[in-house]
Amino acid sequence: MTIGNRITELRKALGLSQEDLADKLGVSRQAVSKWETDVSAPDAFNLIALSKVLQTNVEHIVTGKEIKDVNVEVKNNTDKNHRSNLSILGFILLGGGILMAIIGMFLDFIWCLIGGFVAVTGIIFALVQKKKHFLIAFPILLFVMGAVIFLLTF
Repeated sequence: MTIGNRITELRKALGLSQEDLADKLGVSRQAVSKWETDVSAPDAFNLIALSKVLQTNVEHIVTGKEIKDVNVEVKNNTDKNHRSNLSILGFILLGGGILMAIIGMFLDFIWCLIGGFVAVTGIIFALVQKKKHFLIAFPILLFVMGAVIFLLTF
């Protein structure tokens, strides 16, 4: 289906004649006729005006794809993906930290301490709701872990 076919279909669905559509857009009836027969295409400004008059979006007129609330969907999907990725990483770190702490009980106390910090990092990753919280919590944890390990080595 072409742009012209979609314009014709949308115009007729609203019960508008070519003359009516032309009046609403401030163009000639001949211009609308040329768009509908694919002799020419509407420019960017006319596409925006067409989308308003025909009660759709520019994407639908140009490609035929119907898109609603694109920005909201993208933002929500991004937040969900970020949350699930951090949760998975958090549980992996939590399990690895606990395992390191258990092994450290038999080898050396420093491994217990490092395992504990890795486990706490895993808990933070699993519980973080937003990226900005992660960006605040993780450097603080790294600093504290580095300071404790530095103090234990002396």
